[in-house]
Amino acid sequence: MVGFADDSVTVFVAHDDVPGFMPAMTMPFRALDPDDLRRFAIGDGITFTLNVAQDSSWIDNVERFDVVGAHDVTPGVTPSGALLTLLPGEIVPPIELEDSRLNSRTLFEGNATDLLVVDFVYTRCPLPEFCPLLSSRFQEMQALLAARGLSRVELLSITVDPEFDTPEVLHAYGRRYGADEGTWTFLTGRSSALDSVYTYLGVSRFPGEEQPIAHPLIVAVIRGDGLILRTWRDTDWTVSELIDAIEGYSIR
Repeated sequence: MVGFADDSVTVFVAHDDVPGFMPAMTMPFRALDPDDLRRFAIGDGITFTLNVAQDSSWIDNVERFDVVGAHDVTPGVTPSGALLTLLPGEIVPPIELEDSRLNSRTLFEGNATDLLVVDFVYTRCPLPEFCPLLSSRFQEMQALLAARGLSRVELLSITVDPEFDTPEVLHAYGRRYGADEGTWTFLTGRSSALDSVYTYLGVSRFPGEEQPIAHPLIVAVIRGDGLILRTWRDTDWTVSELIDAIEGYSIR
């Protein structure tokens, strides 16, 4: 285990590959009962049963086991003291990434009259309340943006698994969700650029782990010039709520 969330039922685990289901990744897992996690500490090795239903997942039967070569870990560490997570009202500096058509794209140096809605995904994610949920909501949002004439709003999905999520893989993933490339863009990039955007937008990092990026549920609404307007850090929002928030910024 590499960390705990504030809700007492979520634990961050740097887990091994689950053959045929999920690659090794640092991810949050939720227990149904806080008592299942209270006897554990950061750095403990654990085993558990992962239960996956149609629209949710949870862990139970959590047990401790000895981890050979375990080391101290600190949740939420940023890769550099020069970079800090930014809050609404602050500016994200320009960052150059690459889209699924191999085009270079510099974010956050555009017009204040544009809006970017940003989330983070990885294409191999199988848990229904993570990437599949976020991408389904972006698919729904894409249709509503068109229906309401919000042509100055762009959806951006940034990979947290760049070694696997090549531009070609991201393009195929976008097609799976019916992404209109004029509205919804999938992005990867150089590790230094991705590290910066992860840190600025608060993606948890666990240096020293094989998979140091924790799967995030972050969604941010950012003006084209980099001003952060609002962020969500879970899925406790609806597409209608987000669209209403966008319309409140008077962007057309």
